[in-house]
Amino acid sequence: VISSTLILAEYALVPYRLSMVDTPAWYATLADDQTDFATLDIPISSRLMDKFYMHYQIQHGRPMVGGHVSRPPRESIAYMEQSPFLYDMLHQREMDPAVVDVTHQLQYLADAGVRFAILHKRMASDEKIELWMDWLTIQPTHEDDDVAVYNTDPQAGKDFTITQQLTDALGVIRTGGAPE
Repeated sequence: VISSTLILAEYALVPYRLSMVDTPAWYATLADDQTDFATLDIPISSRLMDKFYMHYQIQHGRPMVGGHVSRPPRESIAYMEQSPFLYDMLHQREMDPAVVDVTHQLQYLADAGVRFAILHKRMASDEKIELWMDWLTIQPTHEDDDVAVYNTDPQAGKDFTITQQLTDALGVIRTGGAPE
């Protein structure tokens, strides 16, 4: 009887947790939203981080830019390489300070249905997170200890304050101090 019980227990299909992965609380708000959109998790292009992001995707159920597949379709790589912002993040894991047209870089994501760019604070150094947040220029729509979330289609008065009306040609840019 004991050996039969042990054999049954060995072959039982009972789910059990293999790792302790805590999903940032903000992702619960995505699951409640009924509209169609995708997300971009930053930093990108790391097999370890991609596995966390795919675990988070199970919680929120939204498509995502990136992730890990053994043979990524050429279209997905081409999409990421056509944007200077994504290209730099994909290959150097840096945001090039020379790329200053923040609105247009984010609009590339918004046009593809990517609503949020999510900086994961525990997946990069504090210095790198600070540089990325500075590059993004606008205030995050949500920020806590785990993530800083940016809307890819920032709106004046909601995501930033500005007195000049923005147009397709005039958007948010990143600037630095001018030398004397």
